[in-house]
Amino acid sequence: MIQAARAGDRKAVWRLLSPDTQRALEDRARQATDLVGASTRYSALDLISVGASDDVPPPTDIKVVSVSGDRAVVELGGPTGRAQLDVVRVDGRWRIDMPAYTRAQ
Repeated sequence: MIQAARAGDRKAVWRLLSPDTQRALEDRARQATDLVGASTRYSALDLISVGASDDVPPPTDIKVVSVSGDRAVVELGGPTGRAQLDVVRVDGRWRIDMPAYTRAQ
């Protein structure tokens, strides 16, 4: 994910997201298009922020905090601190799940 984001590859980032997160981004893109009166058409990929963050070092430590069926929480750690990330298994592969995007607006 970090490599794809740094490279500006929104499509690669998209493929790493859970289906629920993808659907939520699609819904938000439709809402954004409606808000501007369809003068600009937004896609879910437009809502993914990517780019160089050379001043932020990549994680040096990744550990599994919990696993429950097809859901897990992993902790990423590095020189700038620690963060937890929700992941979900889809077709045997782990995808990043962003619950904040899937909550009702």
